[in-house]
Amino acid sequence: MQISRRSSLANPASWYIFAGILLLGASIWVPYLSAVRTARVESRADEIAGLLLQATKGQIGAIGPDELQNVLARFFALAEREQVLVGDLEVHDSPLSGTLVSLQNKHYLFYLAASVPDADAIVSRDSTPSFETMAWPIAGLGPGHSAFFQSDSAPRAYTRNLTVGYQGTADRRPHPSNAHRRTSSMFEVSRSYRDQRDERWIAY
Repeated sequence: MQISRRSSLANPASWYIFAGILLLGASIWVPYLSAVRTARVESRADEIAGLLLQATKGQIGAIGPDELQNVLARFFALAEREQVLVGDLEVHDSPLSGTLVSLQNKHYLFYLAASVPDADAIVSRDSTPSFETMAWPIAGLGPGHSAFFQSDSAPRAYTRNLTVGYQGTADRRPHPSNAHRRTSSMFEVSRSYRDQRDERWIAY
């Protein structure tokens, strides 16, 4: 009986210390795993947006239904070459308004659209159409938070998505050309800017 009382396993304080160590470890490990998952999901969304824009390279003139099938075929070929996971990517039967094609995977939505020049921009008569892609979260709760924007006529940029909170396909969805730099902004720096809805974008 004396030996049993002296055993550390029989001491309730030992169990409390052991439980505390487990909780402390979990409090460190769980946020780390969550951050790793977020980085993986967001990096994949950025890669998909980039490949979708890359698939339009060499396109002369507007993209019609026939050309769009070629663009998508090039996109999936590029994704396979770069080993970017697109097996769960779905093409919407009806693209979002203003877009040429809309896609989604488990966590992100994507679009390919024509970039409409700013009203004050000088456009040459011989200029070719500019295209843009964007990736944004399906929902506010999930591993993906940032939005990613790439265009032929603007710097590659991303936003922490803290002002507008781009998400879904309803009121808070992004619209083509809205992620471009506001021409009337007075205090912008080259590395960051505000878009048409006052969301802050960071060039990278």
